Amino acid sequence: MAYTSEQCMTLMDIAKAAGDDGKWSKEFINIGEKATPEFEHMPHVVCNAVTEHKTSVFLGGSAGQFKAFYEGIKPTKMQRSTITAKTAMMEEESVVDADLIDLNDNKAAFRASEDEAIIDGMVQTYIQNVWYGDKHDDKKFPGFSAYYNYTSDDKKDIGYNVLSCGGTGNKLTSMYMITWGDTTVHGIIPKVKGYSAGVQVRDDTPEKPDRVDDGNGGKYDAYRTVYKLKGGLALRDWRASGRLCNINLEEFGTSEDAKNLVDFLIKLTNRLKGKNKGKTFIYCPPEVLTVLEIQQRHFKNINLTTKDYDGTPVTHFRNYPIFSTDMLMTTEEQVTAG
Repeated sequence: MAYTSEQCMTLMDIAKAAGDDGKWSKEFINIGEKATPEFEHMPHVVCNAVTEHKTSVFLGGSAGQFKAFYEGIKPTKMQRSTITAKTAMMEEESVVDADLIDLNDNKAAFRASEDEAIIDGMVQTYIQNVWYGDKHDDKKFPGFSAYYNYTSDDKKDIGYNVLSCGGTGNKLTSMYMITWGDTTVHGIIPKVKGYSAGVQVRDDTPEKPDRVDDGNGGKYDAYRTVYKLKGGLALRDWRASGRLCNINLEEFGTSEDAKNLVDFLIKLTNRLKGKNKGKTFIYCPPEVLTVLEIQQRHFKNINLTTKDYDGTPVTHFRNYPIFSTDMLMTTEEQVTAG
C-alpha cells in the first residue's frame, strides 16, 4: 500500500526496510495485521524528536490575491499551528512452561504460537487507543474520538466533520471515514535504539529456561519473552477525515436504517476535504456493516458495491472500502453539539 511519501509507510514496510534488524518486528506485525484491519492500513512516521513528533496542523489557507502589472502583492502564509504528538509505551511478557514446550518437536514454532494471543491482545489495545485514547491520560495518546467529539455547523471547525445520526440511549456506535496519509493523519513511532517499526522483541531465555514463581509459592521452568510496542497518532489535517456518531444499534437492523446511513455517508463524504492526499477507509462495527451488505444484496443501492481489495471481496461505499472492526465500541456516549 503506497502513501504520498517514502517517509510515511505501514509498519510492515518499515520493518522490511530494516532487513535482518526487523525480523522479529515483521513476525509481530504480521500477527497484528490479522488482529485488526486498522493496524494494517495505518501508516507511520518515525518521530523527529525521539519519542515525540513535532509537526504542524492545518488551521486555514490563503485566499489568494489579484494583481496588476508592476504591482506587488503582500506576502501571506498558511495558517497552521505547531503541535507535539506523543507516543505511548506498551509492554507484555510471555511465560510458557518449559515442560509444555518440550512435548513439541518444533519448540520454536510452538513457543511462537503460544505468544500469538499476547501479540493479538497488545495490538487490539493499541488500536482501541487509536479510537478512544484519552488526551488527559498521560500514559496514552489522544485517539480519534478525543478530536472528533462534538458536532458543529461551522465549516472551519473540526466538529463540522462530525455528523449525528440522531440516536440516543446506551447502545450507540460510530462509523469513521479516515484518510491516512503523511499530510492528513498517520501513526508515529519513536526513534529509539533497539526498536524496529516501534516494536521490540526480547527473548530472555534464548538457550535455557528460567525458574519462575507460580504465584502460589512454587517454582517451575519457563521460557520468557518480552514484547514492547511504542506508537502514537498525529492528526495534521482534520478536514480529510470524519465521523458519523450516535448510531443507535437498538433501533438498527432494517433496510430503511441502512438507507438513512448511506444518506449520512453521502453528506459526510461531501464535507471531507483532501481525500486525494492519502488513502480513505471507512470503519464500522460488524453489526453496521452487516446491515449495509444486506441492503446491497436486496435493494441494489448504487452507492454500495463489492470490489476486490488486495485479493479479497470487500464492500465499498463508492470507491472507499468499508472494514468492520471490533475495536469500535457499541456502548459509546452520545455526542452533542460543541
